[in-house]
Amino acid sequence: MKSMMSKRKIDVDQILSNTANIMSSGSENPHPIVVVRESLGWSQAMLAARTGIPRSTLSAIETERAVPSVKVALNLAQALDQPVERLFRDRNSGFDWTWAWQPVARSVRYYAARIGDQRLLFPVESLAQGIHPHDGIWQEGEAVPTPVETPSTNRTLVVACCDPAAGLLMTEMARTAEIRLIVLERGGLEALRLFKQGLVHAAGLHFSTPENPDRNEQIVRREMGTGFVLLRTAVWEQGLVFPSASGQHTVDQVLRASRNWALRESGSAARECLDELVSTSSSLSGRIVSSHAAVALSVQAGWADAGICVRLCAEKPGIDFRTIRQEAFDLCYRERDSRDPLIDSLIRLLRSDTHRHRIAELPGYHSEGVGELMAV
Repeated sequence: MKSMMSKRKIDVDQILSNTANIMSSGSENPHPIVVVRESLGWSQAMLAARTGIPRSTLSAIETERAVPSVKVALNLAQALDQPVERLFRDRNSGFDWTWAWQPVARSVRYYAARIGDQRLLFPVESLAQGIHPHDGIWQEGEAVPTPVETPSTNRTLVVACCDPAAGLLMTEMARTAEIRLIVLERGGLEALRLFKQGLVHAAGLHFSTPENPDRNEQIVRREMGTGFVLLRTAVWEQGLVFPSASGQHTVDQVLRASRNWALRESGSAARECLDELVSTSSSLSGRIVSSHAAVALSVQAGWADAGICVRLCAEKPGIDFRTIRQEAFDLCYRERDSRDPLIDSLIRLLRSDTHRHRIAELPGYHSEGVGELMAV
């Protein structure tokens, strides 16, 4: 065993340079720890034994699912006989990751993902469509990896949108392409804000209607400029939701009788839809909720008289739905990312007959044009 664990001095710069052709051909960029370890002929178990680091932790670091502490990073550098800055170079200024936004708690679960040149940590949010196993827990300023096996950060696609059927995409992306889709539930302009800040791969918006089919494109151009692509993901019905027992049967009756609204935030398409129904938004009173599902649940529970959401969320006992308008839901991504394997996998999934069939079976959803692209 001693001979197997012996070290020989290697030039990590030359080895990394020799892997350039492999990386440019589409393979994932190997972590320098993997390059040096394999050049020494060491397995993960050997390096773990030499450093005293659990093998699961080492695996998480090598696949960039976990952030090493300073102590762990120094132990690895000493064991591999390499400067620490060389092992973790081009990994976002050393071996530190950046929070997409600062967590509010001292201990949070997190996801890790690459967005462009950034390596970001995302505090786990509770999503109506479900969540993935987290990559680790941030405790007192240090990332602690989890033994749960998850895809590497290079196989994680982060999208901000308010599609209540995003869980279907999450499941199918994992099954067909082994890609982890993280969905941050955000509406309209808030999703575009995260996208503009470089915190997500794509952002969803659904302002386009048959009367104004170019509205999504116009908003992207106004907020972001040009150099983007819109990917048609669904066409759905958005409308008025209210209690079945209210005695109201028409949109006008619901508008006149409703005093307490489940409101979406300003800048969302749902809020825009409601504002168009009433004479002035200042006459609306109620509580702001964060999603289509929350609107329907508020009405179902009796916390609100009415609200605006997509038909899919209104398929609940005790509530009625009246269609107000049909909307096109598009995902916006950067044109330069058109050949990104993550985006390419998403496009191929949306264009598959199986997915289109499933979308068409959802209440209020239509599959016309799903998978089509439009340049901005």
